[in-house]
Amino acid sequence: MKFAHVAFPIPEDLTFTYSIPNHFIPIAQIGCRVLASFGSSIREGVIVNLLDQPNVDNPDFKIKAITDCLDSEPVFSGSILKLTSWVSRYYLSSWGEALKCAAPAAIRTKQRQTIHLTATKDEIEKLKRRAKLQGRVLTELTNDGDLTINQLARRVKKSSSSLRSVLALLQGKKLIDIRVNFRPNSQKKYATFVTLAKPISEIKQGMTSTLQRAPKQAEILHNLISGYNRLPISSAELLKTTNASLTTLQALERKNLVELQSIEIIRNPWDSKLIEKTEPLSLNSDQINAVAEIHRAIEANLPQTFLLHGVTGSGKTEVYLQIIATVLNKKEGAIILIPEISLTPQTVSRFVGRFGENVAVLHSR
Repeated sequence: MKFAHVAFPIPEDLTFTYSIPNHFIPIAQIGCRVLASFGSSIREGVIVNLLDQPNVDNPDFKIKAITDCLDSEPVFSGSILKLTSWVSRYYLSSWGEALKCAAPAAIRTKQRQTIHLTATKDEIEKLKRRAKLQGRVLTELTNDGDLTINQLARRVKKSSSSLRSVLALLQGKKLIDIRVNFRPNSQKKYATFVTLAKPISEIKQGMTSTLQRAPKQAEILHNLISGYNRLPISSAELLKTTNASLTTLQALERKNLVELQSIEIIRNPWDSKLIEKTEPLSLNSDQINAVAEIHRAIEANLPQTFLLHGVTGSGKTEVYLQIIATVLNKKEGAIILIPEISLTPQTVSRFVGRFGENVAVLHSR
């Protein structure tokens, strides 16, 4: 059996020992996020060390097991773990809190409680006669399956806070089970795209025989055939162009003339903005000296701190841009910190204009 030290985002600067179930051993690595029982709740933590034997003084102490492993490979590298450990000591915080700050917002999880019915039909009928509100709660769960506390409160017309005491009673009687689920903080975005389900020759034959009384369906097919080289096409764009309804499109799908595909959309806040592409500018003598000195440090692979002095509009950003171009040519990356959120559109436009789709925008929250 293997064991892990897990750091949680709590004020206490401690790590906690958990056993790793056999089916998680291949993926539970240092730097992976896990779910584990902590007090009376399930919490997300990070594995910061692996052990063959637990380092506990009391041999009779029962060690809890990790309940889930959220990652198939580490999301925190060794260097990030080392950095966050230093941050926690320097700023007098816990390691888990430092790791939480280092994690991109998109990979953080949200906790969601759902109420699951475990009572039998006989138990529900008996309770309905003795405690009406408890009986109504169980009836709603019977009809609709698992519900969140807010969903259940709306159905029985009670506030969420007043319902919690009722749920505690039902849980004590083992008539319900309160389950905790974790889901990503950021959900993937999908859109529906349309393509032809058959070769164009077969589609045209079908149009003459089956679509004489369905002009909108025929118009959609004509549009897809004429724009065949652009397929698949967004269903929203297609319906807007043809002024047709989703029902019409679904009718074509049922006839096996078109195929609807759900495709993940990569979010890009700058897609709709026209940003002019820029080329490197000629540098003045001060800029040339700054670029040359920073270049020497990069080529020597010696991490150094440089401070550029210059009033607004003096050309500091062009120095950053040209240095970053050098770094990107070495197949490495660069991070730009924007000190004020109101400067984001202007700053990002400069970098997108120079580096195009290589630019990603992250917010600390």
